[in-house]
Amino acid sequence: MTHDSRLKAPGLVLLPLLLAPPAAAEVRYATFASPALGREVSYSVDLPPSYASGDRRYPVLYALHGLFENHTFWERRGLAGALQALRDKGEVPDFLVVAVDGGNSFFLNGPAGRFEDLVTSDVVAHVERTYRVVPGREGRALFGVSMGGYAALRIALERPELFRAAATHSAMLLEKTPSADQGARRGQMAAFNAAFGDPIDTGLWSRADPLAWAEKVDPKAVPGLYFDCGSEDRYGLAEGNQSLDRRLSARGIAHTFGLHPGDHGYAYVLTVLDRSLRFLAAAFGGPAPAGTARPRITLESVKVPSLTLSYLSLPWGPNTFATMEKAGDTFYNKRLWPFAQLTTETTLSLEGTLIPPGRYALLFHPNGPTNEGMSLEVRSVAADFLEPGNAMTPTPEGKTVLRVPARFETVADTAPALAIALAPGKGVTSLTVRYGDRRLVKELKN
Repeated sequence: MTHDSRLKAPGLVLLPLLLAPPAAAEVRYATFASPALGREVSYSVDLPPSYASGDRRYPVLYALHGLFENHTFWERRGLAGALQALRDKGEVPDFLVVAVDGGNSFFLNGPAGRFEDLVTSDVVAHVERTYRVVPGREGRALFGVSMGGYAALRIALERPELFRAAATHSAMLLEKTPSADQGARRGQMAAFNAAFGDPIDTGLWSRADPLAWAEKVDPKAVPGLYFDCGSEDRYGLAEGNQSLDRRLSARGIAHTFGLHPGDHGYAYVLTVLDRSLRFLAAAFGGPAPAGTARPRITLESVKVPSLTLSYLSLPWGPNTFATMEKAGDTFYNKRLWPFAQLTTETTLSLEGTLIPPGRYALLFHPNGPTNEGMSLEVRSVAADFLEPGNAMTPTPEGKTVLRVPARFETVADTAPALAIALAPGKGVTSLTVRYGDRRLVKELKN
């Protein structure tokens, strides 16, 4: 699938282009035969604009996804767009990004299959046969988020001869074998058991533990390492990442570590992604200038008497509402977008519809190929469903109580973040959703 992230903007009307657009990046999706798994495996490859012409060879960043994710995360979670923004400003050199579908395997050779071999052998061999890339260690680096960060660090320390650098965010580093008693949720525990055995094979866990590898890797062989974590990581991963920092420091192993404000999730990742990409750019021999501060993406709340709204405060960019304008994009055009949660202690009348006390999801229904049909839905839900910055959260189940037309005006990708205001007055509370200072999405009144 081709994805042009710079010509799309949220809206029903596109402004005319005064200048010819620059060459576009492209994210392709394909499969290849994996000898390690004995089946076809899906992957994506993010090609820089310059790849379309010439015979130049490029370094490759192999990106490993988190738990309950797959190879689409690089584009779907907005990382492709963030990289392209750095490319556009000339702040990183051109390189390819390849993401392979590892399921919930922890990219481990274990009961679920030979997934580490998938990364270290199969996908590397396929990419170096299929694309114009720099072969060998000097042309390879690893990137990972959460589960993928755990795997990227393990592979970098276990197989330092294969990759020249690794960078991770919120890597799943645990100082004890996971268990339900230590806070692992049912779904997470099921994933651990599928990858490490049920009960967990403590020997396999120890052999695969990046913290253990930090104690035994040859300090002279370690590739460039960058890792960071949110200081409010809800899974407690800040502790494990700080432990890795201490262990590497104690052995004199060079690395870059950061503990930054934020929770676990892509809200946090997108605030620090430029740091890891610049680090990897330097490893590939390109420029790595100091980055400008990114606005922090958070879960915001606004309140008036008896009414609370929690919403995702993030700049909607080319990988969210804008992409709904793509006529042939079956993923985005058929997706609902839960962006806010309304909790009311009293009955409201919204657009003439009675809303009983309770919790409600606010969702956008995407517009169609002709930019018509976008609507805002109010849906009753049983539990909280938002996490900071998670614009891709699964659509919460519930009963629809109201659905009204909505629209975005055309705005630049650099517009301010989505903002929500609740304004009480004389028995009326207006709910206003804006994209930028003057761009009204919808106003509801009780």
